[in-house]
Amino acid sequence: MSQAKGRRKGRPSSCSSGRCATTPSKSGGGRKPSSRKKGERGGVKIQPKRQSPRRQATAPKGAVAEVRLQKWLAEQGVCSRREGEKIILEKRVSINGSIVHELGVKVAPKDEVRVDGRIIQQRRDASVVVMFHKPRGLICTKSDPQGRRTIYELLRTPWPRLISVGRLDLNSEGLLLLTTDGALAHGLMHPSREVPRTYRVKVRGVITKEQLQQLTTEGVELEDGPTGPLDVKLDQLTGGNSWVTMTLKEGRNREIRRIFDSLKLTVARLLRVSYGGVELGELPAGQWRTCTPDEWRALKQASEGSLIGADEGEEGDAAEASAQEGAARDDTPAAEA
Repeated sequence: MSQAKGRRKGRPSSCSSGRCATTPSKSGGGRKPSSRKKGERGGVKIQPKRQSPRRQATAPKGAVAEVRLQKWLAEQGVCSRREGEKIILEKRVSINGSIVHELGVKVAPKDEVRVDGRIIQQRRDASVVVMFHKPRGLICTKSDPQGRRTIYELLRTPWPRLISVGRLDLNSEGLLLLTTDGALAHGLMHPSREVPRTYRVKVRGVITKEQLQQLTTEGVELEDGPTGPLDVKLDQLTGGNSWVTMTLKEGRNREIRRIFDSLKLTVARLLRVSYGGVELGELPAGQWRTCTPDEWRALKQASEGSLIGADEGEEGDAAEASAQEGAARDDTPAAEA
């Protein structure tokens, strides 16, 4: 019997597969045990495969997610998000009777939120109205081929698709409303609603009694039709200039400037101070805030009424379509003042 056969016979009975390691002979025969450590291949460490993170369970369809408190306050029109953070840290906000001491707290739909002890009612819709104090030297489009500055360089809000409620031209300033609600914007701009817009106007030269009487009793004739009697009040005369307050109920292109041009007078400054009963107040130039619930309700009421040849659904769709086209072409409605 050969030596190889003898080795096969000498295998332990427990090694039935014939694959168990044998002790190498002195002459170097047999398989040597590997010197590689576990987790190595060719002397290189093998990195363990990363476990893919578990995807968080999504909320059931139709469930309303919780939102951060400062964002919730801004959505209800209480204040801007930054102002919300400030009043939270000042411990002026409570949820379900407990004062909030830090940022990051979230609000659920059924929570009761109070600011300075006053309950904040949650809006049933998601529409937002932003008040912006437009400075002079800015235009009201997303971009400009001539490279002029736009309001969006200063107006940085959480809502990317705001619809401008009318416009102010390059040299006009004051209150500009923007909203996420197409129907609201359409209603506020529609001439049949006669929503009042009030302006403070500085005119070069002295307005005579005769000119003032003409404006208030007859109005003037413009290229696009007569104005009819106007609501104009002379506030003061200073240094050869006249300050007047004027309220319009329509949004014709550059109407105020054209009115005074027809009287051979030049507008030196034009400031919109209110729209639909919402006042600019002490809002600094270049700053914005959301409307309060009372202001939002006033605008909603001003926007409601009969529209000639359109129902509520049609006007909302038309406003949304107009806003989308304007954003694509930068062709928003002509400046009112």
